[in-house]
Amino acid sequence: EHEIKEKIKSESKRLGVHFNQLLAMLAYERVIVRLMSVKNLQDHLIFKGGMVMRVVYGSDRYTTDLDMSFERIRPEKIKSEVE
Repeated sequence: EHEIKEKIKSESKRLGVHFNQLLAMLAYERVIVRLMSVKNLQDHLIFKGGMVMRVVYGSDRYTTDLDMSFERIRPEKIKSEVE
């Protein structure tokens, strides 16, 4: 755990990003990867907001959340897929 924190700290300095911002971005990316790995959800996820701006367009805008919507899927199905 200590080694991971040190790597994140080092990378945050290299990128000129606050440690907590980089930690949050890494956590959001892991959530996205996990959600996209659920085959029955892949075609229904729509990501938007600051995280998309950063990843797709290289924006330096910091985000404090992960904005997403689901399309053409019932809430019950989402719940059963992620449990």
